Amino acid sequence: RKLAQGDGRAVVAVIGRVQVLAQELVSLGGEAADLGRSLGRGGDALSRATEWVRAHGEGLPLDCAAGATAYQRLFGGVLAAYLLSQGAIAAVRLRAADGPLGYARGFLDAKLATARFYCEQVLPFAVAASGPATAGARTIFAIAADDL
Repeated sequence: RKLAQGDGRAVVAVIGRVQVLAQELVSLGGEAADLGRSLGRGGDALSRATEWVRAHGEGLPLDCAAGATAYQRLFGGVLAAYLLSQGAIAAVRLRAADGPLGYARGFLDAKLATARFYCEQVLPFAVAASGPATAGARTIFAIAADDL
């Protein structure tokens, strides 16, 4: 429903922020780069699914409704990865800073490890939801209710 508001600008802006953070992580190199590539794949999948939903929303609302739960799973998974990655990039920068960090090294390491775990172990399942999110309603309506 929110995609229709303001021609979807808010959702497109969120996806843009995901992609910018992914590029920042990749530019840092090392384990941050792996995290950034995972986040980038999530952002790309969300972008493609969002464009599909926007394109089909007016003329084929049942196609969008059929994939709504999967789209929400994809969006939520990518957004969670984005939020965890914000903490991870801050941790990487604090670890590299000169002088007192103000945080225990273990705390910063845990931030990065948590984001990495999520992006490696959870995010791929959210990205996989892009298929059902854009499959349309044909299969759902293949069996008429009278045949059940």
